[in-house]
Amino acid sequence: MEVALIAKNKLGFVLGDCTKPHTTSPLAGQWDICDKMVISWLLNAVIKDIGQNILFSSTVRDVGLQLERRFGEIDGTKLFRVQRDLCMISQNNMSVANCFTQINKLWNDYNSMITIPHSRCGAECAKSCCSL
Repeated sequence: MEVALIAKNKLGFVLGDCTKPHTTSPLAGQWDICDKMVISWLLNAVIKDIGQNILFSSTVRDVGLQLERRFGEIDGTKLFRVQRDLCMISQNNMSVANCFTQINKLWNDYNSMITIPHSRCGAECAKSCCSL
């Protein structure tokens, strides 16, 4: 999801870097349109049960905070399972490429559970996030 938002230059809306202009600003209407468009993308990217929980959020920043609260906590059981699988993996009948892919997937899963990835690229990104 983060990759798609970066590609569309809209991650700043979710992270809260791109704040709503004052209501008298000519960009306020465009900001609302972009914000609702990103909410629509997120609603279509999640399963129905999660979508119902975020449906009535007023801004995409609120949606981002709700999703972070929901998925930002480490699941101890899953973390244990990934650590165990990393310790017990062996090549067996797999090709070297398949074995490497499996190990790499497990390490990616492990790393995603240890830190929540955020793409904060600094002031330049924050300036360009609002380009409508």
